[in-house]
Amino acid sequence: MALRWADRNLSRLEVIFVVTILLVIFSIFLNRALNVFISAEKTMVQNTIVGMETALRFHALYYEIKGDMDAIRMMQGMNPIELMTAGPEQNLQQYADINQTGKFRGLMIRPPSNYSGEFEGENATSVPKGQWYFDHSDRSLVYHVRSTGLIGSNVIGTDRLRYSVTVIYDDTDQDGQFTPGVEHYRALKVVPHEEYVWRID
Repeated sequence: MALRWADRNLSRLEVIFVVTILLVIFSIFLNRALNVFISAEKTMVQNTIVGMETALRFHALYYEIKGDMDAIRMMQGMNPIELMTAGPEQNLQQYADINQTGKFRGLMIRPPSNYSGEFEGENATSVPKGQWYFDHSDRSLVYHVRSTGLIGSNVIGTDRLRYSVTVIYDDTDQDGQFTPGVEHYRALKVVPHEEYVWRID
């Protein structure tokens, strides 16, 4: 009888051990799956920003060649999606004007498929996670984060990343405004409003 109870107790210990191992393996798998999900979202956000800045770069170059620096100044705070939805014919024509060799004729910049449109302040609360939208209230392009992997953000409330088209220039007169013909223009960038990192960083 004593041997049977010993065997039974040993079996219970073995079951507990196996269950513990399985839980550890499941926890590792779940954590890695979450990291893959976050990594995919992070990559999507980064690629979207690269696409926007590419559109900004070529449009700015177009205006630079035409000598219309005031048009670049007016791009401050604009919706960068507008440049990506101008139509491939218009973009390609601009690229052809910039480069007579037709080097860019195979390049098309398309807007993100998860762009919901333009909203005004609180009206954007209905935008689902995983979507981009433009907020007219502060002239910002916003991404509503899908995963919970976003940390270190100063955004209050929901997880939303805010960006604005910003003219990068040498502010020689330190008035905070780009003055064409007076200050040296450097670039147009999509700049985040707040500092943020991803959990996998």
